[in-house]
Amino acid sequence: MVHTGDDPAFVALSIVIAVFASCAAPDLGARVRRRDAGPRWIRGAGAAVAMGGGIWSMHFTGMLAFETGTSGSGERYGTAIFPANHRMPDGCPA
Repeated sequence: MVHTGDDPAFVALSIVIAVFASCAAPDLGARVRRRDAGPRWIRGAGAAVAMGGGIWSMHFTGMLAFETGTSGSGERYGTAIFPANHRMPDGCPA
């Protein structure tokens, strides 16, 4: 039987990212209706990037938190920088 688990530090980081994104995106979205200081589309785009980037970042951080219990050919912190460098079990074609 393969034992799996979660890295508590990455789980906590994923939660922090989720909370930050869920606070930042609605705040930016609420500013779209204001008429002061600049074009509205910039605020709308900022809200979209904050929410989309938060979901994307939280997803990959959560994936890094999962420990498969098997050896892998990918590296953990490289995945955080470039997600396409995901962990593949040894012997799998890349």
